[in-house]
Amino acid sequence: MSITLDNQLVHELGGRVSGPVLSPNDPGYDEARRVHNGLVDRRPALIARARTADDVVAALAFARRAGLEVSVRGGGHNVAGRAVSDGGVMISLADMTDVAVDPERATVSAQGGATWAALNEATGAAAVTR
Repeated sequence: MSITLDNQLVHELGGRVSGPVLSPNDPGYDEARRVHNGLVDRRPALIARARTADDVVAALAFARRAGLEVSVRGGGHNVAGRAVSDGGVMISLADMTDVAVDPERATVSAQGGATWAALNEATGAAAVTR
């Protein structure tokens, strides 16, 4: 499915998102849309690589205004491939990978792009220092 977006809207989103906003002809687009399941080959109209929660809000507002479906890619391991929509706006959380461990309270906070490997590494390190 191919969608043509108003260049002014795309430019406006690029000014509101701190990470890159990628369209199909941009370098890095194919890598950003790739998920763990190699059988999934969907092509979003736009990929917003969010770095903050405000970036996510801006991308959602853009998609709403443009009337486009939204998909969210976290760590990229969704087996069914729902993280990538054909012709929609994919919000990539791949750059939001912070993991914070509070050993005193026995809690962990992780951003949406954190992988299990990062979570295991952070909690394992905290367990060793405890």
